[in-house]
Amino acid sequence: MVRTWSRSLLCALAFLVAAADAACPRVTLMNNFQTDKFMGSWYEIQAQSSIFQSIKSCLKSDYTRNGDTVVVSSKGKNSDGEVATKISRMTISSNPARMMTDFIAGMSPPYEVLDTDYTSYACVHSCLAFGPILNDFVFIYSRKRKLSQEKIDNCRNLFSKYNQVNLNALKNTPHSGC
Repeated sequence: MVRTWSRSLLCALAFLVAAADAACPRVTLMNNFQTDKFMGSWYEIQAQSSIFQSIKSCLKSDYTRNGDTVVVSSKGKNSDGEVATKISRMTISSNPARMMTDFIAGMSPPYEVLDTDYTSYACVHSCLAFGPILNDFVFIYSRKRKLSQEKIDNCRNLFSKYNQVNLNALKNTPHSGC
């Protein structure tokens, strides 16, 4: 009985230690981010694969501001090549470069803009920590279906500052046959 209790206590402590390690990184947000300039159409150029994202290719999102809320209307193709759509909302926080999303049902992961020039590219981070599980996501967006390698490298260099971000998992989002 004592042995079982000791094992249970040890497992609980191990879980707590792991949970403490599964914190989302504090990223450096873009200074003086202007939400209104960010609105409009964005194409996903690179991202990490995620079970939370049903749109796997041809991903285009239209951002529209409505007060303190940003409505994101996304369209593309799912893994079967069928048209898929999703409408999400983001709440603008005290720092507009960090918005809280409803992208994942029942959770509010942040949408953190690390850098953008508003006219061609955006480097975005998001993270979800649940107990010992950490899901760290980064995205590279463009106003067009293609983006210069220089802008892609700029985002990847920003992402490389955070140990949790696996740059090898960052893949091109297909935009052929859209």
